[in-house]
Amino acid sequence: MVDKNYSREEYILLAKLYENTEKFPLMVESINKFVSLNPVLSQEERSLLNTGYKNIIAKQRVAWRELATKERAEENNKKIKEYIYELRKEVEEEILSKTKQVLEVLDKYLIPNASEKEVKIFYLKLKADFLRYRAEVTLDSEYETNYKESQITYAEGHALAQTLPISNAIRLGLALNYSVLYYEVILDKDEAVNIAKESYDEAMKIIDELDKTKSKDTILIIQLLKENLDLWNKEHEEEDEI
Repeated sequence: MVDKNYSREEYILLAKLYENTEKFPLMVESINKFVSLNPVLSQEERSLLNTGYKNIIAKQRVAWRELATKERAEENNKKIKEYIYELRKEVEEEILSKTKQVLEVLDKYLIPNASEKEVKIFYLKLKADFLRYRAEVTLDSEYETNYKESQITYAEGHALAQTLPISNAIRLGLALNYSVLYYEVILDKDEAVNIAKESYDEAMKIIDELDKTKSKDTILIIQLLKENLDLWNKEHEEEDEI
């Protein structure tokens, strides 16, 4: 993007244009510009922010997982294994660099200026998500720092979210991602199931009401909670059989 002094409204327009053309790095540049001009965002602006931030590293996260799998599987060709390692580290650096940028904006502008509880929970969830992404690709002390910070941030958001209705998509989405942290990153499967099951059981008490009000986002998250619980319980049963 040409470095010009646009108005806040113009940066929002640019962000939408970049979203439509899937130019996510440029979209995030525009988002960060309008956030710095005024960090109190409307719901539409928060939706733009979420889309841009999540998509800026979506392909890299998939690529990193695929390369890590190939690296572990490669046993015959040392040169190829070394090249896969170098490529994975390159993708890893991209993930760490971009997540660092996002976390700086969240900590400097968005979380401190979130006066509404639901908005603060939204930003805490986003921060915890990006710390989780960092934990996925790091090792040793760096991994420990990232997952612990993610755990603390999810816990803070989860505690605040208990005051929101169970039908609230942000509350349920945070619980879903919090449980994923425990299952996939911390490898505490029992705690992952506990968090997911508690939210799923509460949500099922109002599922008829959600169907009537056509709360699609909330219903989708409930379905994801159920899918995870079914998968995790099945894996647990298979482990017991071994």
